[in-house]
Amino acid sequence: MALLRLALAALAFLVLASGCAGPAAQRDLVRTLAETGCNGVPAVGYQQVGSRIVLSVSVQECVSAHPRRIGELLGHGEAARAMGRAIWSSPTYRFDSVMVTVYRTADEPHRTRPQSVLVEREQLAADFGPRNVALDTPRPFDDGGRTAWSYIPLFAAVGGVLLLAGMVRAIRAGRVLPILIIRR
Repeated sequence: MALLRLALAALAFLVLASGCAGPAAQRDLVRTLAETGCNGVPAVGYQQVGSRIVLSVSVQECVSAHPRRIGELLGHGEAARAMGRAIWSSPTYRFDSVMVTVYRTADEPHRTRPQSVLVEREQLAADFGPRNVALDTPRPFDDGGRTAWSYIPLFAAVGGVLLLAGMVRAIRAGRVLPILIIRR
């Protein structure tokens, strides 16, 4: 039983090290988008394009938070600006540009057609001022995930040894009967 727990702990470490666990920064960004008025199943993802990291954020719609226009749909430009402000003020992984997508805007309120715009980091800095360095968290294994893959052979070897040791203990205890099939 202890060997099984050790194997599961190794597997859990591999999942965490490879970045499959959801980052807290992503949850903070989704919460900030909702507070801004951008709702509807927000999707957040990171893509590496060459040497650049692109943060992709898409929402169903953005509504105004202004006291005179509460609940009113924003146009594409206003929605992109509101999302840019939310992204710029939220903790995220380090990014070079942002792909902002809004599906429903005041420009075409009865259609859900995605409208996207790519905003560079420099443009966000010009619009909203310098970004607090503490908001940029480095990505785990920021080498494109190659470091996590290098641990797989080690974990496979450890898992194989643990499985073999468990099988030998089960055979010695008489819980498993080995059968050898020989063909001629």
